Amino acid sequence: MDFLATHWKDLLEIAGLFGGLWKFFDSRARELAWKRTETLFSLGQQFAADPDIAQATQLIEGRLPGVVVDQLFDDQGRPYDDLHGARLWQLDKYLDFLDRVAYAYRRMRTLSLDEVAIFGAYFQAVHRNARLRAYCEDHGYAVVADVAREVDGMPAAGRPAARRPG
Repeated sequence: MDFLATHWKDLLEIAGLFGGLWKFFDSRARELAWKRTETLFSLGQQFAADPDIAQATQLIEGRLPGVVVDQLFDDQGRPYDDLHGARLWQLDKYLDFLDRVAYAYRRMRTLSLDEVAIFGAYFQAVHRNARLRAYCEDHGYAVVADVAREVDGMPAAGRPAARRPG
């Protein structure tokens, strides 16, 4: 009891210091989470607005008239450069984008798998095409193929599992 009576000011200052530190780190965490959200939306807008990436998306999804993604590669994922060089360039641009997202998740650890799942359908399209997956693994996009495998294994088509209240 004597300790509290003689050191109450010191204890109050320490409690104030801990409260200030908690508030600082809490606000910093919220600020970083918001910045990540802004970055993800910005990346999504860039991805959607790029006409080459849109063409590659249509190609991968089988919605581009006249050519399908399997026509670009042999069974081992080796490209037929002489037939569809422009399409390969568009596809590489698509994969470059996914590579940056995968790098942020895998190497930098600045994104979580749940955040990467925002682009889940694009990663799944890579994983679900054997020739495209082989191309990724042999042409510098192995991290895209690895992350695509993880995203494809997530429940509900690349989205985090629903959490039950309780």
